[in-house]
Amino acid sequence: MKQKITASLVAKTRCPAEKGQVWVRDTEVSGFAVRITNKGIKSFVFEKRPKGVARVKQITIGRCGEWSVEQARDAARKLAVEFSDPDYLQKQSEAKARKSFSDAFEQYAETKLLTLAESPRSKHRGFFDREILPLVGNCLWRRLRENTYLGLRFQCNEAGITAQLRVFGRRFLLS
Repeated sequence: MKQKITASLVAKTRCPAEKGQVWVRDTEVSGFAVRITNKGIKSFVFEKRPKGVARVKQITIGRCGEWSVEQARDAARKLAVEFSDPDYLQKQSEAKARKSFSDAFEQYAETKLLTLAESPRSKHRGFFDREILPLVGNCLWRRLRENTYLGLRFQCNEAGITAQLRVFGRRFLLS
């Protein structure tokens, strides 16, 4: 179904039990959609083929309760501009190569941290700003291997401080 996505449309649209998911595509921003599963989960999604790529790429912007329709539409507009850039692939590989812990934490703060209430959110943010980011904020982060728990471990040796971060079930080395 294709129509302008509004908050009331998102609230009233349901997925039939016999279907796995329903998509409502936006008429204002090409590639912007709402995906609604038969379990009632509603997510804003951007789906488009970037220039220079053969396959369609799908990016989940966020859950409908965490993002307003306008916030998600603005994010989709930015993604549409990025995807239309002829140097999209090169920019993606460069950004991935130079991602620092601070960048990763900001991404976490913009998505997952927003799901917390104000008090724990400010405590988490304050802790990272005071204790963690000054130590390892500029470290590049590389994924080591899959793991199943969260944590941050520092190891001091002659070469300096090595930090290992476990977030979202993955283990990363900060160097």
